[in-house]
Amino acid sequence: MSKNREIKTAILVLSSIFFFIWGYSFIKSRDLFKSSKTFYVVYDNVDGLLPNAMVTLNGLSVGSVESIQFLNEKGQLLVTLIVETDFPISKKSIAQIYEPGLIAGKQIAIVPDFNDKKMAISGDTLKSNVVPSLVDNFQKELMPLKQKLESAITS
Repeated sequence: MSKNREIKTAILVLSSIFFFIWGYSFIKSRDLFKSSKTFYVVYDNVDGLLPNAMVTLNGLSVGSVESIQFLNEKGQLLVTLIVETDFPISKKSIAQIYEPGLIAGKQIAIVPDFNDKKMAISGDTLKSNVVPSLVDNFQKELMPLKQKLESAITS
């Protein structure tokens, strides 16, 4: 009778440990049973990118931004990406920050380089790029108009 009680207790303890680990992974937005790769990208300016932002590959969500931290005293930022896909990503692929719409926040799109045959492995650093947003482009178009309007008003 005592042996049966010990077995039940052991099963209860082991299942509790498993559910604790699984729950912690669930809260951190990581699937315990999926293999993921970690990539790093260095940016001079992340332009409002936040942790947990979506990472896309050809428009498909394949991961998220895990963390953003200062890399050096020059102010460069190290962005850590968690990518959960088996799609081959080459070492020359570009991780570019873009804005998918007016309301949505910034995201990262991995632009694969299909000509490069060297595949990136977990822990590699990808090239970086920042795509100007629609608002930035709009401001660039309005600057000449603003200057002409100011000169017309002053004259």
